[in-house]
Amino acid sequence: MNSMNECEERIPNDHPLTRKQHYLCSNANRRRIWLTISRDKEEGASRHEQFSDTIFWTIRLIFRREVKASEGGDEKERNTVDYIYTANNIPESIAVATLLKQFLKPKKIGPVVNRDELDADKMLPFQEAGIDNLLVYMPVPMEDKQRLLFIRNGSAFH
Repeated sequence: MNSMNECEERIPNDHPLTRKQHYLCSNANRRRIWLTISRDKEEGASRHEQFSDTIFWTIRLIFRREVKASEGGDEKERNTVDYIYTANNIPESIAVATLLKQFLKPKKIGPVVNRDELDADKMLPFQEAGIDNLLVYMPVPMEDKQRLLFIRNGSAFH
């Protein structure tokens, strides 16, 4: 049996895991969650809290919508417009629907995001559509490609 966890096997030897990353990987593997550790930066990254035995995720949300390419142009031509927001300290127990509600009906001071932190103009089409009309996908790296996995609104992040 190999004592090295999945995360360490996928990281080149010249970039060993920090203690924080190793602890996160170990606890994620116990939950049967396989991680790919990024080398961007450690601040604001997902982490495991030992006291509550909870993983807190850093989640990059991309609100993507289609828009017509140009006025008077071909009806079939469409472009996408993205609004990207990174949410920190999201507990592993939160449901997708609960997380989305924080963005679709933001409070002045909310547990995940404050109303002032969001671009109201970019979020308006999503807020008008409502949670029932949104499609939620999660990118999953597979064999040097990135696949999109459909997530149901009521499912949890674990």
